[in-house]
Amino acid sequence: QWKPVLGASWIAWLDQRNHPECDSFIPCSTDIYGFNLDTGVEQPLVIAGDSMQGENIDAEGPWVVYEDQRGGDDPTHARDREQDIYALHLPTMTEVQITDWPGYERYPRAYRRDDGTYGVLLAFELDRRASTYPVWDCDLPEP
Repeated sequence: QWKPVLGASWIAWLDQRNHPECDSFIPCSTDIYGFNLDTGVEQPLVIAGDSMQGENIDAEGPWVVYEDQRGGDDPTHARDREQDIYALHLPTMTEVQITDWPGYERYPRAYRRDDGTYGVLLAFELDRRASTYPVWDCDLPEP
């Protein structure tokens, strides 16, 4: 278990308890678990199945945002260069796909705007070798 993040009433983290063949240095099939601070209950939030969540996760208010490689050709290996950003609305347990672009989106950061809505900042990998990563600002919709 690693990379804990704190939302409004949840703590969420990356977890490989169901995948003993993996570790943080050889990630594969990483689940996301959470602990509800209001109820005192721990539960799985996102179960990887055959996919692998990336190593970056963030939370703000009712949202958890994370990297996910489920849309790639070989989502069980980090060498698969297809990764999208997803978000989970914790009060409704509704998952939303934020990006569906070819390539590698990384480093999601959720934030609350002045008008009460939520957004996510993320980097899109244009050129890995040249380290070219433009930043995008995307809306987190009301589920």
